[in-house]
Amino acid sequence: MKELLKIYENIEPEIIFNWKDAEAQGWTVINSLRAAAGGGARKRKGLDMNEVLSLVKTMEVKFIVSGSAINGAKSGVNFDSEDSRKKGVLKRWYKAVSPLLKSYYGTGKGS
Repeated sequence: MKELLKIYENIEPEIIFNWKDAEAQGWTVINSLRAAAGGGARKRKGLDMNEVLSLVKTMEVKFIVSGSAINGAKSGVNFDSEDSRKKGVLKRWYKAVSPLLKSYYGTGKGS
């Protein structure tokens, strides 16, 4: 089992979307395109792509174990949520990533 998990952990995600502007940096990672993907978003100062990649793998394992037909995905923005520029950063982030989310994110059947 540990060998299979190690193989799984080393498989590259099918989509890695990188975004950056003058104030923040973010990623959306979708592990597999077999079905709709889900996993939410994380925003915090110091977030990096490796953390988002790790979270994606965890989300997918969680969905597999629960019997859900959803693939792992996660978005993340490296930005201090206490910063007064938060609203502008999140608007720009969402504008950049929304076409990807609309195409691939979902909640399972019927998405």
